[in-house]
Amino acid sequence: MGCDGTPQLVNRVASAPADGSRVALAVGVSAFPEKFIAEATGGSMRDATVLLARALVVGQLPGLSAALAAGSISAEHLDVAVRRLRRLEPEVRDRLLLDATGLAAEALWRTPEQYSSFVAERVRLVAGGHNG
Repeated sequence: MGCDGTPQLVNRVASAPADGSRVALAVGVSAFPEKFIAEATGGSMRDATVLLARALVVGQLPGLSAALAAGSISAEHLDVAVRRLRRLEPEVRDRLLLDATGLAAEALWRTPEQYSSFVAERVRLVAGGHNG
């Protein structure tokens, strides 16, 4: 099967809800979680990479998980957050995430494109106040 997981572990990953617990389980048992996720779900490495990135951003912005499960936002909102957060210096990202609840809540009222612009503006504000 894959990585250091047993068939039972792979089955747990494959049957876990897509709210991030599947990815959390894979990260906990594998040095290469993308491969583990791809094997467990029968998906591609690309799909596994996207799933991992989305799950990690949900870990940073937990409100997005409930909103996605409720159908209030789309996976595109998660992808916006992934792209925006990935580009940041750690200090700026940490400052931005001090308002993780607010960042997640704003996704509820915006299209993915509007959310991207909102997050970009918040990054500019936070980065402008960062004296590196």
